[in-house]
Amino acid sequence: MRWIRDLFFIIILILLCAVTFFIFSFNPDDYQNQLHNWALRQGWHINYQQSHWQFTDPFTWQLDNVSLAKAGDVALLSPHISLTLKPLALFSGKLELAQLNLTRPKITFALNRRASWQLHIPAISHYQIDNINIQNAQISWQDRHGKIPWQLENAQLEIRNWHQHGNTPWQLRGISDALKTPEGKLTQPQFDLHISHHQWQIKQLNFQLAGATIETDGAYHAGQLALNQMQIDGLKLQPAQLSDVTLPSLPEFIQSVDINDLELNSANLQTQLSHIPLVVNNLNGDIRLLHWQRNTPQALTGNFDLTINNMLFSQLPIGNLSLQGALSGQSLAVNQLSAQLQPGQLNASFNYNWQKQPNLDITSLNASNAVIALSDTSEQTIKTLRKVWPVTLKVDQASFNDMKLLSYNSALPLSIRSMELSLSDLKLLDQGQFVSLKQALHPDTSIFWQAPDVAFRGLIINNASVDLGPDQNPDQTHINLYGELPQGQLQWQATLQNQQPSLPWNGKLSVLILDISPLSRLTSNSDFKLGGDLEIDGHLSGALSKGLSSVNGQLSASSSQLAFNRNLQPLWQQLLKDPKTSLPAHQELLTQGVSALWQDPKQIPEGTTLFNQAKLNVDITQGVIQVDQTQLSSQPYNWLVSGQIDLNNQQYNALSIGVTDQGCVLLSQLLDGPWRAPQVRIDQYQIDQSYLPQTNTFVKDSQSSGKCQLKPVASPAQ
Repeated sequence: MRWIRDLFFIIILILLCAVTFFIFSFNPDDYQNQLHNWALRQGWHINYQQSHWQFTDPFTWQLDNVSLAKAGDVALLSPHISLTLKPLALFSGKLELAQLNLTRPKITFALNRRASWQLHIPAISHYQIDNINIQNAQISWQDRHGKIPWQLENAQLEIRNWHQHGNTPWQLRGISDALKTPEGKLTQPQFDLHISHHQWQIKQLNFQLAGATIETDGAYHAGQLALNQMQIDGLKLQPAQLSDVTLPSLPEFIQSVDINDLELNSANLQTQLSHIPLVVNNLNGDIRLLHWQRNTPQALTGNFDLTINNMLFSQLPIGNLSLQGALSGQSLAVNQLSAQLQPGQLNASFNYNWQKQPNLDITSLNASNAVIALSDTSEQTIKTLRKVWPVTLKVDQASFNDMKLLSYNSALPLSIRSMELSLSDLKLLDQGQFVSLKQALHPDTSIFWQAPDVAFRGLIINNASVDLGPDQNPDQTHINLYGELPQGQLQWQATLQNQQPSLPWNGKLSVLILDISPLSRLTSNSDFKLGGDLEIDGHLSGALSKGLSSVNGQLSASSSQLAFNRNLQPLWQQLLKDPKTSLPAHQELLTQGVSALWQDPKQIPEGTTLFNQAKLNVDITQGVIQVDQTQLSSQPYNWLVSGQIDLNNQQYNALSIGVTDQGCVLLSQLLDGPWRAPQVRIDQYQIDQSYLPQTNTFVKDSQSSGKCQLKPVASPAQ
């Protein structure tokens, strides 16, 4: 705090005026010349307009309109200065004042200067002032660019027992209307300091900042500020973004700050986290052993115990939040977190590191009786959160009990009741992205999820469960899925070799549904209806590291009766009777292919299309489903299916769906290319051309010679 030193140097120069006056026997001319000469040699410039002496007790000297300056160091302007001297002390080479008063001074100090505490005064071996009063002062600190980042406004200062030598402390007390700093404005600052050499004892330091009253005490020595206790009452922060809240910069004379106990009372915060509203009301607590280094402000350390009465993040209300943990450098360890989720309870512990690549390790997370609500804005909220969530996310242990998920988002009509979920040793995020199952799993990873009811678009699945975890053999991980429909069930049982690099697996699929009508609700079109039964059995194997391209196995599906609520017979009759006209007339429908059944069923006449004793057996090799020619019995025509479906590349490979009569293909649709937009070709037995609905054109049919030669098909019955 060099400004204190400079202030004392100013006081010393004022004392020299009195000393010189006595030395030169009160000769004003000699006094002024000697004073100016000595001051110039010290680099000071001093002027005043008038001086007055009072030779009766108390012995007082008054100066009016005083200016005092030293280039690059300090400047003082004061309309009135008075000194009450002890004249007998001068005869023993001492300079002692009973009182020094400065009225309405304006003092400017230079920042970043090097100054000495010692000042040589000729013929004076000791100087002391019993009491110094500075009234209505404006004290400024100017940087080398001429700007004033620090300013004390309307300050009242009192200095007692100030002296040059000795171990006896002297006292500095003061109050001011405001202290302007680069970080903000401190109002009503008050301080009481006891100073001995370079040791400063802070008996009291009070000020107001951001609506808060701040009180503290402590000591300052050699750039180290140690505060015993700091109390902050009623802090109110309203930054535009939470990222705008940063630690204030420390002045040069403070290298580090240690706070033994920081007490927060009734703090409030209203801001946004990446444009997501965040409101914190009534924050209370203690931060202990807080250490703050000047050159590394991000390396803040300390222990904390905090409570928040209520908090709102986005549309999620949180009540009675308590936090206990430690801050160390760029990492945060929360040993205990508990909160009310309205309804519900949350308990957690975690470690968070916010370096260039922030990572979060959840050591424990437990939530119960909570409701997760998804609104139409949830997707945007998640996209926003992706900007701030950690690069790496690991979960050591987590459990969710009796949870509810309710979606008010029309794109995701989902609800889950009484959900249970437990996780352990699981990695969820890497490089800011959700990881694959291969990256997420470890030998000790376990995932268990169950819910008595899951509803999706009106489809109810009962007793649904997912069970993944170590087997009795520690080298194996079991993966079991189960669910029940009103008249059916589905089950998947698999085993994963967790010690092998490719993570090979093999499993069995079993589906038995006596009434498949609820499955029609999986589509987004309520006009599409299914009926009948379905049974699926299969054995599959693969390697988790290679994805779908490694899947091999067999699947068989059968149904005694399978139906959907659209009558395809009139459409077949039109396409067979007059292909040149009817094919272009149904261009849009044919472009969609088979998906038109559930995407746009209104284009197909109402009625029923029925398959009896349908069976389909497929082989899967390296993720490609091979469908050999399989006939599905229907009326009046049968269907013939053949081709490939590539699961890995999500495309069709010459998948053909044909209408047959007496073993001959009357009409066929060939799909080739990506699932979302395949190339479609329609072949009709009566013409030697193929129809391309995407371009509404006919092209030469290279397979026309192999078509059946049948009698013309009769018109549908009227």
